Amino acid sequence: MSDADYAKKEFPILTVNGGNYQTWSMDCEINLTAMELSESIRRQGAGVAPLPMPKRAKALAFIRKHIHEDLKVEYLELRGPLLLLEALRERYTAEKTAILPKARAEWAQLRFCDFKTVESYNSAVHRIVSKLRFCNQVVTDEDMIEKTLDTFHPKNSMMQEQYREAKYTKYSKLIQSLLNAEVHSKLLMTNFNNRYVGSQPIPEAHVVH
Repeated sequence: MSDADYAKKEFPILTVNGGNYQTWSMDCEINLTAMELSESIRRQGAGVAPLPMPKRAKALAFIRKHIHEDLKVEYLELRGPLLLLEALRERYTAEKTAILPKARAEWAQLRFCDFKTVESYNSAVHRIVSKLRFCNQVVTDEDMIEKTLDTFHPKNSMMQEQYREAKYTKYSKLIQSLLNAEVHSKLLMTNFNNRYVGSQPIPEAHVVH
């Protein structure tokens, strides 16, 4: 592996505070599986020959490349990929008690009308929901749909009722409809701004003799 290859990061590194641990853990497992190194992070059953040292070393190097420098130093003595992942899992799982109150507060304060775009709102929803689910809190599609519709701006009450009448059961379907409506609204506004009302010359009336 060249220096350039080693420096390249396939996904964001694990931060010291573990704020991105959940997504990092999944990215790490997916990439190791794609590299045919998933066995290096699984406990071997009785009678199963251990993986060759080069494969274990490659998996360990990949994991260490994607963690913060301070974590590399802290877990320097862990020379096995499985040992390192288990230590990190134990460390950040224990922090659920600190993550949960903040995630609950963010969910309670979340309002669709506070965001300028549907995309930014949707990103916030998934970020908060991922934290809640990481803390073993159940958040359903119905919960996310109700959170969205309940926090429309009051001036959009008629639009809110229209979306309610559609009876969405999938949050993703509701967001796709909101995104489409946003695109159409922007297009309408662009066309309007290109020529204001009354700017078109009024055609002269034909004189009737």
